[in-house]
Amino acid sequence: NLDINLKPGKYYVTAKHFEDTYYKSITNATTFKVIPKTDNKILKSTAKSKVDYDDYVVWTLNITNNGPNDATGVVVRDILPEGLIWDSDDSNGAYNPKTGVLTIGSLKVGQTMIVNIITKVNRTGVIVNKANVTGNEFDVNLTNNRDETQVNVAPAVDVGIVKVVNASNPKYGDVVRWTLTVSNVGPDVAHDVKVGDVLPESLIFVSCDGDYDKGTGVWNVGTLGVNKSVKLNIVSRVGATGKTTNAANVTSREFDYNLANNRAERSINVAPAADMEVIKVVNNSNPDFKDYIEWTITVKNNGPDNAHDVKLTDVIPKSLIWIDDDSQGKYNPDTGIWNIGDLNSKKSIRLNVITQVNATGNITNDASVSALEFDYNMRNNNDSERISVNKSGDLAIVKMVNISNPNYGDLIKWTLIASNNGPDKVNDVVVSDILPKGLEFNEKNNSNKNNTNSTISKNSFSNTNKNINNHTLKSKNISSEINVIGLNVEDAIFIIDKYLDDCYIANLPTARIVHGK
Repeated sequence: NLDINLKPGKYYVTAKHFEDTYYKSITNATTFKVIPKTDNKILKSTAKSKVDYDDYVVWTLNITNNGPNDATGVVVRDILPEGLIWDSDDSNGAYNPKTGVLTIGSLKVGQTMIVNIITKVNRTGVIVNKANVTGNEFDVNLTNNRDETQVNVAPAVDVGIVKVVNASNPKYGDVVRWTLTVSNVGPDVAHDVKVGDVLPESLIFVSCDGDYDKGTGVWNVGTLGVNKSVKLNIVSRVGATGKTTNAANVTSREFDYNLANNRAERSINVAPAADMEVIKVVNNSNPDFKDYIEWTITVKNNGPDNAHDVKLTDVIPKSLIWIDDDSQGKYNPDTGIWNIGDLNSKKSIRLNVITQVNATGNITNDASVSALEFDYNMRNNNDSERISVNKSGDLAIVKMVNISNPNYGDLIKWTLIASNNGPDKVNDVVVSDILPKGLEFNEKNNSNKNNTNSTISKNSFSNTNKNINNHTLKSKNISSEINVIGLNVEDAIFIIDKYLDDCYIANLPTARIVHGK
């Protein structure tokens, strides 16, 4: 052990015994070599013993030469195990991640070199990372030439979700289908997988094809293997206009190292909509011909949005005659269009139209409403009201007499003309003509043999004139001669014509006309 403190090198040793009483002089020489000695030591450490999948771990190597001599050709071998992916280090190129060799070279006595190697974790479970150091010199203590440390990686998954919708621009009231796809790319099996998808108020749940609770919005997926996926379809009805965003997120019991794909959302854009409704009523459903009736038309906007360019079409049938309305000129009776304009949601407006009945029978009056916005309920856009007008006729009678200034005893002829101005055929028509005092009924010259209280009946007649009867009435006497001397021609012709009629009515066999200047 004398060479422990000797410097490395070759030593020459000579032993000499001088001659004395007992021995002759003796000389003995030899050589020995002291080789370099080192104590290279390595320590490996990491800041955390428990890490997650996809984490970055810093491994710190402490390499020290405890002497007694300087070390040369110092090399550290640190081959990264499965589950660790080299990312970077601070060795300035001395570490080769492919071979795992860290070339240090010389290391003086007491000198320490520190190298940090950064790796990414890509496996779960226990990962052991080992390293050892060697040099050219004899290492007097091999127990500290090797070191290892480990990290414990909890089970991990990458569960992701994708959401699609079958219509990105649906209309209000449409049914849309949302498809959720959940997948797990591992590395481990995912347990207790749940998807949260609470439908916004603008979407009304209709149905689904999985274990989905519409109240909580939770879809219980359960266990999902590595590289497996499942789907869920949720059907909903659009209950609002504008932009609606539907979001969903997925979770599991295991650590999820990639949260970027744990949430998905899709939006739909719904155009403005308004449910326009029209209600029509009439104040008299059984009017008579030529009556005035009032039609009340109410237009409502049931929403959800304000309506623009609202128009009511109410073409008055030909059997009705427009009289008046309270639209202040916005209703055109010729075209039947009432230009309402804007009508806010949940508001209504009313129009009153007065018409005269111009026909009998059943008359239907229709009305319809439209707006610029999409109308999702067309069932209430039209309304009609029917009136039933009783059959009607306009009976008229005209009475004429052939002599307006008869003489006493003259026969005069009364002509009655009864007419029906419609619009319908009239049955059981009766004309009553009671003769006043001063007139006697002449049975001989009348086709109607009734007494002086004359009632003339016709079963029926339509829109026409009827010569009902001729009543010939007789005065006491009529002269067989008439004198027109001194009268001008026009007056004489008038009187003679009247006289001849009277003679004919009176059945006179002869008549004498006296004329001249």
